[in-house]
Amino acid sequence: MQPPGAVGKARACRGAPVPPRLDRRGSYAVIVGLAMVPMLGFAALAIDVSYMFLVRNEARAAAQAAARMASIRLREGASEAQIRNAAGAAAQEYVVAGHQVDFDEDMDLALGTWDYSSQSFSESGPGLNAARVLFHRGSSGGQPLSLFLGPLLGRDTVDLELESIAALRHHQVMLVLDVAQGMEAAMDDARDSILDFLDAACNCSLDSMGLVTVVGSAADASGARAPWTPLTTIASTAEYLSLKTSWNSLTWCNRPYGSTPHLAPNMPRCDAPWGDEAPSGSGTNHGDGMDLALDELLSHGDPESSRAIVLITDSGPNDPGGHLSTAALRNLASAAAASAAAADVHLYVLMDLGTLGGTGASFMQTLVEVPQDYYQLSSSSEFSGAMQHLASRVPVALLE
Repeated sequence: MQPPGAVGKARACRGAPVPPRLDRRGSYAVIVGLAMVPMLGFAALAIDVSYMFLVRNEARAAAQAAARMASIRLREGASEAQIRNAAGAAAQEYVVAGHQVDFDEDMDLALGTWDYSSQSFSESGPGLNAARVLFHRGSSGGQPLSLFLGPLLGRDTVDLELESIAALRHHQVMLVLDVAQGMEAAMDDARDSILDFLDAACNCSLDSMGLVTVVGSAADASGARAPWTPLTTIASTAEYLSLKTSWNSLTWCNRPYGSTPHLAPNMPRCDAPWGDEAPSGSGTNHGDGMDLALDELLSHGDPESSRAIVLITDSGPNDPGGHLSTAALRNLASAAAASAAAADVHLYVLMDLGTLGGTGASFMQTLVEVPQDYYQLSSSSEFSGAMQHLASRVPVALLE
């Protein structure tokens, strides 16, 4: 039942005039039309920017490959023409924006020096250690990069240009050579191996090398705790020949006493540091030798280089004279290895099993951080091959 007066009100509403409806259909078309211009612009920007990032990554990969190969061949002593050929072959394995890289048209190669301290490349530095590859397509050479929707905004192409630098990390190596009497039979092979290592390092200037001789302590010919040759930068033929002449005279320790003396006055005495003239000598204190080598690297080395200590021996730590226990000598060696690792100095151990049957070999293996840094050799004749392999293990830094 309707309330009173409801029927009258309903009839009054039926007779009221209806206002006209507004027609807005044309206004939406205008709004959409106006919005399409920025929408298409943003779409073109998103698509073409993504494409440019993709192509830039392709170009960077090609430039890095060329720079890396150039630096490797530089390390090997190749000529500039050979370096260019190798870099070109590496680059042409890549496709950029759908087209195979043309090394001569797309890239410029320059050899020079990378200064790690100033983080800069120079084509006129003191020694070649880096390769810079400039990739370009556009106004500097090569075809520019065509855009998909860029023409809608009045831009058909863009130039693409980037560079990649690969720099060699120079060797800075201190050799620690066991010259105790036990190395008598292996000394010729050990000496030849470090000379081979010197030749390999000399392929690229500015490497630095030095040598510590060790018996019961690290000592030079005068008996002082000092490197046999300090860390020396091989910046020219003069430094190379100086080291080669010095190392060519290496032999096992000087033993002017006993029934069968070994006169080697340019070497440390076999009984150093005890001086008791024991016929058996005073063994080998590897830890003292490694400590002295580390001191030399930290005092005179470059932290940006590839710093390493190479220990060449035929036995574990020992002291036949009984001045220090085997346990004490091993603790010294372990502490020295730990200090080297903390200073980011690589330790490599070359262990000849042929002379003394590998006495202490299992302990010597514990000194290195990774198994590949321990070279267990069946005879001293393998020293040379191991040292040449070490010379090839030079890291390459890729820089942008």
